[in-house]
Amino acid sequence: MSKTIVITGVSKGLGLAMTEQFIKQQHTVLGCARSPQVIHQLQ
Repeated sequence: MSKTIVITGVSKGLGLAMTEQFIKQQHTVLGCARSPQVIHQLQ
């Protein structure tokens, strides 16, 4: 079952690691960060 997950700080560290794993598990991640380049890569 796919879930929608909200994470702040998705551009580095723990936030990035969690985001990558949730995406691999087919979940939808809504995130924010100060680095627009990283957010673009995650899309």
